[in-house]
Amino acid sequence: MQLTRSMRASLNGTAALRAKMLRTGKTPAGKWLWSEEEINLLRALHPDYRALEGALPRRTLKAMQQKAAKLGIARRVIVWRGNEVARLRRPYVNGAPVPDIGAALSGKTAPQVYAKAARKQYRRPRRRPKRVEWPLVDSVRQRAFEMNIPLCELDRETGGGRYFSRPTRLDLDRIELALPILGGAFKLRWSA
Repeated sequence: MQLTRSMRASLNGTAALRAKMLRTGKTPAGKWLWSEEEINLLRALHPDYRALEGALPRRTLKAMQQKAAKLGIARRVIVWRGNEVARLRRPYVNGAPVPDIGAALSGKTAPQVYAKAARKQYRRPRRRPKRVEWPLVDSVRQRAFEMNIPLCELDRETGGGRYFSRPTRLDLDRIELALPILGGAFKLRWSA
């Protein structure tokens, strides 16, 4: 491809402008160019902007922040658009998997989704208690879930500790204390 006269003039003008900037150390607007020493100081001292202000007196705080962002050493700001926040609520409150929600919201990570939901005070549905190896404890935990009684509250009502929250053994005394709270009773049945 043959360059036209205006294309050549443009290229020559750009080259001349760059050469002048390197010679003077300033942009055409009169701003100082970043030197290698300044960039190295910025990398070495980066989140301590008070130290950076002392080390780089001719740079403003905003200039240092922007240069750090351009170099990739500053933490990226996560921007949530209004439609993303609106699209977050329904699946989050309905209990959809958080990685799936994040993927649907332009690739947000799980911690970002959890943080935004917490700020908006969205609550996920309660999960059923996991099964343990004792059927009596399972039935008490299941009944507490159905009655919307948190297991930590059941623990408090039956004498403290974390027996129902994190059972490690079969404790019939603790189960007997929980039965009246949950509206139940032991039923003895003999086989044969």
